[in-house]
Amino acid sequence: QYDYHSQSFLSVPLLNHAQEVIGVMQLINARNAFNQDVIPFSAQLEPLVKGLASYAAVTLENDMLLHAATSPDRQVRKTGTE
Repeated sequence: QYDYHSQSFLSVPLLNHAQEVIGVMQLINARNAFNQDVIPFSAQLEPLVKGLASYAAVTLENDMLLHAATSPDRQVRKTGTE
């Protein structure tokens, strides 16, 4: 419908503190800076994307932990007397 074609990809896992995959960062269609042609992703870009994915994973995991701690399903019960 939009005549958009995916031709080049760079996918990096988002890993939590236990090195479990909690998501994926995917870049699509690298572009030549001069003529905007779609080109393959450079291998030199991979460490930068892995670094960004690491920050994204920390943010995602923190958000998941915060929502788990404040979820209405989680009931905190008082024990003992006041």
